[in-house]
Amino acid sequence: MESKAEVDESNYIGDRIRMVRAGKSLTGFASGFGIHKNTLSRYEKGDGLPDAAFLTKLCDVYKISPDWILTGTGNMYKSRTEPLLRDLAAPTDAQGLDPDIYACIPLYDMAASGGDGTFVGEEGVIDSLAFKREWIRSELRANPGDLVLVMMSGESMAPTLGKDDILLVDSAPGKARSDGIYLSRSTDVLLVKRLQFLPDGNIRVISDNPAYEPFTVYPAESDIDFKIIGRVVWAGRKF
Repeated sequence: MESKAEVDESNYIGDRIRMVRAGKSLTGFASGFGIHKNTLSRYEKGDGLPDAAFLTKLCDVYKISPDWILTGTGNMYKSRTEPLLRDLAAPTDAQGLDPDIYACIPLYDMAASGGDGTFVGEEGVIDSLAFKREWIRSELRANPGDLVLVMMSGESMAPTLGKDDILLVDSAPGKARSDGIYLSRSTDVLLVKRLQFLPDGNIRVISDNPAYEPFTVYPAESDIDFKIIGRVVWAGRKF
């Protein structure tokens, strides 16, 4: 049976762990240490003492004094100065972002597309960008898992889109098609074009740059192997 001193000590450590977490979500904070949020909750409530591996990593990541986390004496941090802002980020993934708040969207090399126009393999990912999940839901009305990033090539969509602009594409299947800018595949070439869906079921493929002639795709006749991959819902560029 645990003594009262042991229980009290556990509670005090739990309070100090909660201070380090400083309002970050249980799920995000816990995942950075490879434990379940329920385990972290038990630590904070004093239902059990955290193991040495957890405390060691906690002190290392947040520059916490081991004496302080164990006994509450001395300075909270290893130095007398406050840690840098980067030390306060929750270590939840490779970018140090809370996955409950942010979604890391993969940026693909457009050349990594497979024959059906879908992006294949981790080898095709050249980077990733983080977007707030709430912004994705409220502004884009999209599921983060359906989003991919690609980099614009060529000048066919100028001035709307320019070379090296980063495009966020919603690749969710089964969404109603309406006129807009889409990423599609024609034979073995990936295209970013404005699509106009005609009443007869055909698709007008339009470049915003007037130097490029529009053309029409006739899906019923299948004269062109054409597949829509997803709609461009956001673009970022440098100036």
